Amino acid sequence: MYRGGTVGGLVHGGVWVRLTLLAVGSRGDVQPTLAVGRELADGGQDVRIVTHPTHERLCALAGVPFFPLAEGPLAATKEVRTGRSWGRWRGHALVIWPAFAWDARAVVRERLDQVLQASAGSDAIIASAAATLLGWQTADYFGIPLIRVAIDQPLRLVALHGPLTRAARKAIWLWYRTWLNGARNDVGLPKLGTREPIGQLEQRRVLWLRAYSPAVGPMPVASRDWVRATGFWFIDRPVDPPPPPELVSFVDAGPPPLCIGFGGLELDDPRPMIRLAIGALAGRRGVLVHHAFGKRGYELPANVFGVGSVPHDWLLPRCAAVVHHCGSGTVGAALRAGAPTVPVPHAGFQMRWARRLHELGVATEPIPDRRLNVNNLRAGLTEATDDSGIRHRVAALQRVVAAERGTAKARRLIEEYLDQSCWTKRSA
Repeated sequence: MYRGGTVGGLVHGGVWVRLTLLAVGSRGDVQPTLAVGRELADGGQDVRIVTHPTHERLCALAGVPFFPLAEGPLAATKEVRTGRSWGRWRGHALVIWPAFAWDARAVVRERLDQVLQASAGSDAIIASAAATLLGWQTADYFGIPLIRVAIDQPLRLVALHGPLTRAARKAIWLWYRTWLNGARNDVGLPKLGTREPIGQLEQRRVLWLRAYSPAVGPMPVASRDWVRATGFWFIDRPVDPPPPPELVSFVDAGPPPLCIGFGGLELDDPRPMIRLAIGALAGRRGVLVHHAFGKRGYELPANVFGVGSVPHDWLLPRCAAVVHHCGSGTVGAALRAGAPTVPVPHAGFQMRWARRLHELGVATEPIPDRRLNVNNLRAGLTEATDDSGIRHRVAALQRVVAAERGTAKARRLIEEYLDQSCWTKRSA
């Protein structure tokens, strides 16, 4: 049980110096938050990150101190498909919420206790989207600023200021608070009221950074100047093992290969998907990326190389085109590499990223994974490599994304916001 801690902290040059980052989810959810944490640490801030033990090694390689956060049942391999099936229904991001809530509910007491312990003595909280409720409660308890970060585009259907959305948030909040209050009572925190927090954060103009390029995702409404798109957030230091020498030799032995990545798609038997990919390549050189290749051997033709994982910043610039699921991190990596995309989204926000890339003319028409077959994947690969318009547009966008330095901009906005928060607090 949390017993309290000392709050406070020195301010150096008008900038708060002890920052706790909260990040919930897969590596794709956590790594961008970790990237901005590394940037803040490089600027002299005292930074720590609270996330799942699965990501402890990643945090160590990024050089950011790690504190554990309980993983819910969806982290178990046997439950991943159950949770993701919510998001795969009609490809709508809204229906992922019940799965996230169910996952969080199972470990909410443990997470609250861990976050309060790890955040004692912090001067501000920086929370990823899925950790917003944890971050809000922690910042509220300690009386310190909260900063929100998100990696995905906002849904047009659920604009935060819309009356329908406000009603939906209210209904969801009334359900959430019933089990949140039970956990808060267990760790010695007071009950929460009926006012849902997201609307309160908007009214207070709490800084909300969106970790994507404004040239790619939609810009926030001009009147909501506390919501800022900064550019993608990359960790520019090695956080992955180097590519295996056999892969380096394969890539160097001929023209740029096609990369086919399966993202986090869980497959009972990956062999049908592997056969589909080989058929779609139709004899062209290709690199297949899926964690199954790291566990067992699969018989592949000479024109195909299978690898369990590989650094995006090494492989993608060497590829003629990339098939991927359109998670935000992979979208940014593919654009920075200047690689045309064949989008095969699985769920939720991936559908929006896939459509957006196609709208920008840097990707072929999306192929939802449930409709994927040899013929449409082969056609997508042919278009991505043969259409000079796609290649020219992605090259132009590559230059924009490379020049943005999203983490540096995020750091500047965070420091300005916290400096103003410090001045306001001192003046109060």
